[in-house]
Amino acid sequence: MIIISTSKYKSWRELHQLVSIFCWLFFLILSFSGLVLTFRPELSAMAQTHPIARMLMYVMHILHTHLALGSNASVGGYFLAGMFSLACVVMLVSGLVIYRPHALSCRAMREQARRTGRLSYRYLVTFLHQELSAMTAVWGILLCFSGAWIAAFFILIMSGSVSPQIMATGGAFGTGGMVLQVDTDAGLLMRLTQFMLAIHLHNHELFILRVLWAVWMLLFLVAAMLGMALLAKKRWGSTHTAVTDVSMRDDSWSVWFMPVAWGVLTLLGFVLPLFGYVGSMLAVLCLLLPFGLLGYELCRWH
Repeated sequence: MIIISTSKYKSWRELHQLVSIFCWLFFLILSFSGLVLTFRPELSAMAQTHPIARMLMYVMHILHTHLALGSNASVGGYFLAGMFSLACVVMLVSGLVIYRPHALSCRAMREQARRTGRLSYRYLVTFLHQELSAMTAVWGILLCFSGAWIAAFFILIMSGSVSPQIMATGGAFGTGGMVLQVDTDAGLLMRLTQFMLAIHLHNHELFILRVLWAVWMLLFLVAAMLGMALLAKKRWGSTHTAVTDVSMRDDSWSVWFMPVAWGVLTLLGFVLPLFGYVGSMLAVLCLLLPFGLLGYELCRWH
């Protein structure tokens, strides 16, 4: 049995599904290319002697920055990459809005399984999708929003609206990074852009942080693929769906404890590395703790 809210959550659920279908392919491109680019320092070193590694970095770079649409100076590619990044933000925010009724739905399915002694495969997929999505939601929102901000800023640069000092670090073909140099009297736009570049590119300089980033990105991708599998089953499968109003079943907001804990730890994991080595080590701890909480959640619902 699947319980779906038919009242105030219905429009948010439909928005979540529509945006998920709309940006699914581009989400995969941006996420997978970002996963590869996480190991930019290692691949940059390999690119000096291995043409395949150099080509891989180049392909991932152009896919991630402007979807390989035109040259590096092509406004259209950056616009589409930024637009789809914002669409991913909408997908994640709408998913958070409907998290509570779906968490209560899983709770009801679990209670039914305990009575009947049968735990459905769909329940397991639904539970993993909602928990992994809640765990990586703040992670994804920060990455996607900062990416969209950076894309918009580069469009302003190419259109001549702003002329900041952009410094490239490292080699060519996307094997380096970018640093925005701002004056002490820089405006709010420049300061925010500097911060967005920092959290998108320069807060995982330790190797262990890059490994953790890759693991989180994989979880992000798994959550999305499970969601699309559920949506495909709903659209074209034959599973019976029982519809009811979840908001009438339970007024408890305890389901938000884990998502809030995951979100706070993720936020700290993004920001702390900007404060040096000690901050980076604390960020490692912040990005590891959610896995312990996830394990506890899985054991509690098993």
